[in-house]
Amino acid sequence: MSDEILINASEKEIRLAYLVNQTLQEFHIERLNQQSLLGNIYQAKVKRIVDKMQAVFVDIGLERTAYLPFKDIQGPNLLEGQMITVQVYKDAVGTKGPKVTMRIIPGSDQSELRVLKYWLSPKVKKIRVDNKKILEKLQQISNLKGLLEYYSEKMPLFTHYGLDAEIQSLLKREVLLKSGAYLIIDQTEAMVTVDVNTGSFLGEVMDANLEAIPVIARQIRLRNLAGIIVIDFIDTVDLDQRAALLQTFTAEMLKDPLKVQISELSSLGLIQMTRRRVRKSLEAVLCEPCPCCQKRGSVKTIETVTYEIFNKIRQIDAETPWSGYLIQASADVIEELGTLSEFLGKPIKLHAEESYGREQYGILPL
Repeated sequence: MSDEILINASEKEIRLAYLVNQTLQEFHIERLNQQSLLGNIYQAKVKRIVDKMQAVFVDIGLERTAYLPFKDIQGPNLLEGQMITVQVYKDAVGTKGPKVTMRIIPGSDQSELRVLKYWLSPKVKKIRVDNKKILEKLQQISNLKGLLEYYSEKMPLFTHYGLDAEIQSLLKREVLLKSGAYLIIDQTEAMVTVDVNTGSFLGEVMDANLEAIPVIARQIRLRNLAGIIVIDFIDTVDLDQRAALLQTFTAEMLKDPLKVQISELSSLGLIQMTRRRVRKSLEAVLCEPCPCCQKRGSVKTIETVTYEIFNKIRQIDAETPWSGYLIQASADVIEELGTLSEFLGKPIKLHAEESYGREQYGILPL
């Protein structure tokens, strides 16, 4: 098996992909305006001590206070107003602030490429990078020598590997299985639900459930789903099959690098599990609550749509370069695209289409 890591970096975001035999197995994205705080060390001010919650709330200079559990306190009892040193070990998620500890781990501050240390293993044979600055930075790390390779082709790196379409699919609720069965994945702040459905599958129920297991595990990793996750398998009354289903699912999930806990299979065919949350889900990074549906769903952020347009133009430029481009999109996206011509070095005409939704756009030759 051939494992490789791809690093695509632009002015505002860095994307990393882990491939096994050119199949995407892990994906991570960092945006410069929403970088992870993991590993950051702060001088914090104690704001509130809440005995009933066994926690202290501390001000580290962010909009929301950070959460310091009693178990992570070192030294004598804390006092309100006291200054202490803390380190972030869990990013803010939803309405909850970051979690911090006083048990500082020296040298563990994280950069935008911190995931590399989790992905590196003897299986990795190549790391392809399309940004010279990032490449030079990585060349200073001794254990990466012999693995690094600069990608200089006009075709965008992720497009070359066919990853852009797959990453887009990770935002969809429905995931089709080869047999005709399918998954429905829904995320809320409280939990994630995964529903296995037969669809057009006409075989044995157990076969559909077993086919779904590795797909569920992969989707959980790629979407970075965490917290409480409930999987609703197609119900089977056979006790041996139920035991085999739980055993197979547990074995698959224990391959996950993050800590997981798995409950017994209920009489309704439900498995409840928890997965450690260390950063935002992919949907939380790429999307925002939809203003048109009273925040019951989500739409892609303006940034996400503009990056899609930028990458699509680069793809067109590599395949059939045009002398210039006419871009039609919603008004808020057009406003964000104002400096695009500076990056492309070609004339760009922007046209706001009043009838277009946030995610709609058109790219035409000028």
